[in-house]
Amino acid sequence: MLKALLTDIDGTITDSSRRINTGAVEAIRSLLDQGVEVVLASGNTSCFMDALCKMIGTQGTFIAENGGVFRVGYTGALHIKGDQGICRTALEKVQDYYRSRGKNWCCSALRTGSPTWHLPGRFL
Repeated sequence: MLKALLTDIDGTITDSSRRINTGAVEAIRSLLDQGVEVVLASGNTSCFMDALCKMIGTQGTFIAENGGVFRVGYTGALHIKGDQGICRTALEKVQDYYRSRGKNWCCSALRTGSPTWHLPGRFL
């Protein structure tokens, strides 16, 4: 009996227009009903993968951001394997660029490690 299935999302259960194949979702749900653990994998962000797991109905395990982030189950910790320092440096450069042009915006992740974005009202 199959114990687990790991499947890519982009181009595997979606078409070239990124539309999800409903037949693939039905097949995944059938496997879930048989007790098979289903792991979704994608280059997409972790928040997207969390939502997709919920919409499809998996146990919440995913691999995201091209393997740089993973989580086991909905209650599992989010594991980030990439170098956040490089990302923060890049974000600071982007912020500096826009500040120099009079467009002030920031991300609290630089201060807290939490990816909570704050945009002034004129950008919303």
